Amino acid sequence: MSRYRRKFDLLPVYDKPGEARLFERMAAKGWELCGGGRWSWKFRRAEPAEARYAVAYYARGSEYAPPDSDELAFRELCARTGWEFVCSRGYMQVFVNRSADPLPLDTDPELEIELTDRMARKGALFSAAALAAALALLWLTLSRALDDRLAALVSMDALILLLLLSGAALCCLGDIVCWALWRRRARAAAERGEFYASRRIARVNAAIPLLLPVLLALCVMAWFFYGGSGRESMRVVINAAAVLIAGAAGAAVSSRLRAAGAPRGRNIALSALAVLVSCAAVAVLGALLTAREADSSDAPLTISDLGGGDYAYAVYIESDASPFAELYSYEERYVPFGGACPKPAPGEDVSARLRYSVYRARIPSAYPKLREGVLWEHQGLTEPCEAAPFGAEEAWYIEESFHGAEQAWILCYGESVVYLEYNRDLSAENCAAIAAAFGGESA
Repeated sequence: MSRYRRKFDLLPVYDKPGEARLFERMAAKGWELCGGGRWSWKFRRAEPAEARYAVAYYARGSEYAPPDSDELAFRELCARTGWEFVCSRGYMQVFVNRSADPLPLDTDPELEIELTDRMARKGALFSAAALAAALALLWLTLSRALDDRLAALVSMDALILLLLLSGAALCCLGDIVCWALWRRRARAAAERGEFYASRRIARVNAAIPLLLPVLLALCVMAWFFYGGSGRESMRVVINAAAVLIAGAAGAAVSSRLRAAGAPRGRNIALSALAVLVSCAAVAVLGALLTAREADSSDAPLTISDLGGGDYAYAVYIESDASPFAELYSYEERYVPFGGACPKPAPGEDVSARLRYSVYRARIPSAYPKLREGVLWEHQGLTEPCEAAPFGAEEAWYIEESFHGAEQAWILCYGESVVYLEYNRDLSAENCAAIAAAFGGESA
């Protein structure tokens, strides 16, 4: 059985009574507080005991530097009144008193509220800055989605970003509101000569950050159920792991260097280096896990299907999906002197180039938006053409497309819209192959 355990700390800065109650409950269960991390407390197995804990703030305390002389003098002063120093976390100092009825560590409500509010105000200012950044990014994301509705409709990235930014904005706003409520009530209590216990507000404030991991879990599940390919869902998991690992690495290095008495500047530099190294390691691992060769064997249509020959063409495949629609993009072309494309023999024709994007609606109401979006991207360049050879419901012809092909078509098949480029004239057999690939029946 392990002698140590850690407990995550979600309580807000101003809930000093809540922190003390946590330590007292753990001591009664046989777990004695022995250390503090950036986001957690460390407990050591001991005999169950009744002890009184108190939390005090030292304004110049830092998690990157050892205690200075004034901080040590403050601890010595507390020890004279029976309060033994246990551990610290930044500016937070934890003391224990094993007397049955100890003298309170804080005796002046106004002074205690003023110091606590000064520490809590730093967190509120950070939340306000984070809220402004989240709202700015949210506005930018919404603007891009409105400018390119087709991409937003088939992209899980846009949906995930909107959810996470909205969640972050709500968390920051909730933190600021809870702090403002506590501040008003605590100051009113201090004017009456009383200490304010903020249990209800603190519980709400502690629960607010749980919204982000819940949203992240929902986003990861959405990728697995609705994502276009496994690579995208793996990237989401890897990015989330990178944040957690980087934070844990920085906190661990900072804690060890502080315990060893390292200077503040050295501690900050090495902690930042640990964060960068861990992020780079996770990024390399993610690249190795998500890298794969493009394979045309599962493509619905290839140059070979259109009679363009079975040469060593380079293949580029991308896919994306959301709960509303999905996108499959395919490109096949010859790349001169490429490693996968040997130089052709004299007389061989390798000029064929095929590119298409298939937008498929997952819900019926998404199809009109897909159709409208693809046509809007090529407005002014399309002209209706006969749809029967392609087995489509509607068809448009585009001459001299954006990507350098001689011609392109937009084909509508009821639940999917296909944008197709091919730099050769299409024969009846080619049209039949296109119809078979995308779900139509050619005339």
